[in-house]
Amino acid sequence: MEHRVCVAVVGTGPVALGLSLALHHLGVSSLLIGEPAAPSDLDTPRHFALSLSSIRCLEGLGLWQTLHTQSAAIETIQVSQPGAPGAVHLRARQAGLACFGAVIHESLLLRCLANAVAASGVPVIAGQPVSLQPGSGICKVRRSQGPTVTVTADLLVGADGGASPVRNLAGIPLRRGGPQGTALCAEITTSAPHEQRAFERLASEGPIALLPTAGDRNRWCLVWVRDTTTPQQSVLHSGELQRAFGWRAGRIEQHG
Repeated sequence: MEHRVCVAVVGTGPVALGLSLALHHLGVSSLLIGEPAAPSDLDTPRHFALSLSSIRCLEGLGLWQTLHTQSAAIETIQVSQPGAPGAVHLRARQAGLACFGAVIHESLLLRCLANAVAASGVPVIAGQPVSLQPGSGICKVRRSQGPTVTVTADLLVGADGGASPVRNLAGIPLRRGGPQGTALCAEITTSAPHEQRAFERLASEGPIALLPTAGDRNRWCLVWVRDTTTPQQSVLHSGELQRAFGWRAGRIEQHG
């Protein structure tokens, strides 16, 4: 079986799904290649912090009207460093904005995008690319079920993550640089409500971000980038987090 399109998009994350929808809205022939996420893969504490430009893209796709009620707006950002005097306070209203962005759970965003792609009729091939012929625009795709198919496209977009199979098949080198570490993600609750605030704490143990979440005003999304060279460093302890972050959000009462 062979498919011919202008654009073939590889991936099932928000970028791939959003691009497929945008191409459909523009009337560009396209298809999506990728393995749908299993329900268990979406049962995580991961959230997306959406910039204003991302929100505007979702508005253009007609999806933000549904998603904004399930998101938490970021109206204030506070940046501080332990031992340093003062802190930087950024307020959206002083910049003439309603908010700097919004935070939404990964599963909500992905399900909304996937449902919109399904409703649009964009062809989807559940599988993974196994070979590329860049000069001819030919991509061989091994389907999850059924025989391998051939896709011919004027443009192939690899929006398939950090370990991108498309990049590997195309022989594009990857350069890694900067500090090495692992981002520990969790949901935590504190004694103080978030009040649409986000915090960035430049701690010596690694930068910490606390982001507001929708629903419970005392629940936050935590992202802590740490040097996790030992197993103990990949375990989150409330007392250790409290010492590193401080008391700007009150007492840290629970994490998970």
